[in-house]
Amino acid sequence: MNRRPSQANFSKFEPPTKKRRLHHRDKTPQITKETLLKALSNVEDEVRSLKHHGLSERLKDLRGQVKVVLEKHKDEIKRLHAEINDLREQVDLLIVKNNDLIDENEKLMNKLHIAQATWLWEGHVARFVVDNSKEIYEFGRFKQMSLYLHSVKAKDNLWIKIKRNIAQWKRKHWNMVNTVRRERNGIAHPPFIDLDLIDAKLTKMFPDYREPMLNMLDILKTTASLMKFGRLAKFYQRKRLGGREKIVLEYIRSWDRRFEDIDGLQLVEHEDGKRYLAKYVNDPETIDHYFQVVDLIKNGNRTGMGKLAWELDKRHYICTRMTREEHEVVNKLKSLVPKGTRNVIPLQRDIAMLHIPDFLPKRFWKHGIKVLEKYFSAD
Repeated sequence: MNRRPSQANFSKFEPPTKKRRLHHRDKTPQITKETLLKALSNVEDEVRSLKHHGLSERLKDLRGQVKVVLEKHKDEIKRLHAEINDLREQVDLLIVKNNDLIDENEKLMNKLHIAQATWLWEGHVARFVVDNSKEIYEFGRFKQMSLYLHSVKAKDNLWIKIKRNIAQWKRKHWNMVNTVRRERNGIAHPPFIDLDLIDAKLTKMFPDYREPMLNMLDILKTTASLMKFGRLAKFYQRKRLGGREKIVLEYIRSWDRRFEDIDGLQLVEHEDGKRYLAKYVNDPETIDHYFQVVDLIKNGNRTGMGKLAWELDKRHYICTRMTREEHEVVNKLKSLVPKGTRNVIPLQRDIAMLHIPDFLPKRFWKHGIKVLEKYFSAD
């Protein structure tokens, strides 16, 4: 016998999506002080209608106790809200003060960049010009270079070649360096120098110092570029190079210097480094061979840089201490090589550091350095 289902039975066969919508619409009301007291009052009315005096009195007492508890909680909640608002105001004040300190620090660092660039220039020039077998001590670096050059033949004098192909260095250059240093004397050196920022500030510099400062920056970037290419070439393992490229590779390797003596190199991006390389070599007939070699080195190290990032990503105790920018650095470097790529050796520390400006946008350079420092210092 076929019976038509009742209206109540229809609900059992409603599509799941419809049932979920009804359930979402008919959510349990939020419990508040008023709804709780109202519910107790309703129960009290129902008990009173049953003429059960004892139970009614008990419910009345219970409602009174609940009301007292809720009032106490209300006062406590008010107190907590006031305390939270007070803490928020303190946090907002700290944020404002912190932002002011950051702005003041950035302004101070910008003022120091020019002076610090003179110290970088002196260290880079001395370390490049002096033979790699000689140590460069922290103080009086240019004096150490001058003493070294007394015993060097003119054809082996790299300082002469720099002055001939990059920029002449005269008394006015030293006047500029010494004046800038005196003005900034006694203030700590900033850890990261933006040479492009110095270029932008030259228009505000004393006119007689602009050309010497440009010359100094050219020399600084040149020596940093050559020493970078020298160290990268030293660890380049590829054997299949043409006869001319092999000769060029050995010459580039001769630029490797113990730049650890001067606390590392100024960061130089690959294409910028090639421009200064061309100025130093100053030979249109051979420069393409130099470009081919340094490009091969960079492209050959791309997968090793990516592999290093994947290895770093496995170190959870390092990743938990990284900032948002540092996490972004790791992700950008991981994209250089597919996950799970085999037979790739991660780059060693100094090679990876030198490649930071080659594989990351400039705004991430300092974050990239910090990521690698955390990784290699943890080993």
